[in-house]
Amino acid sequence: MTPAPVQRRTCQNCNTVFTLPARPGRPSTTCSEHCKLALRRKNPARPDLSMPEGDMDEAVEDLHRIVSDLLAAAQGRAPSA
Repeated sequence: MTPAPVQRRTCQNCNTVFTLPARPGRPSTTCSEHCKLALRRKNPARPDLSMPEGDMDEAVEDLHRIVSDLLAAAQGRAPSA
C-alpha cells in the first residue's frame, strides 16, 4: 500500500509552512491547536456600515413622505390618487 501524499500548507496564524497527509474532508489551515485557538480569538476588522446606513436613511425619508401624503389624504386635505 502506498502512503498518502503529503500536502504542504501555510498556517494562517503564524505563516509557518507545515505538512499534513492528504485525507478526505476540509484540510487544516493552522499548524497546531494553539494557532487554531489564537486565530479564532483574533478580532476581524469591523465591517463598513456607512453604506447600509445611507440606504436606510433614504428609505426612511421616502417612507416618511409617503405616510405624510397618505395622512393628508385621509384627513381630507389632499385628493387621493
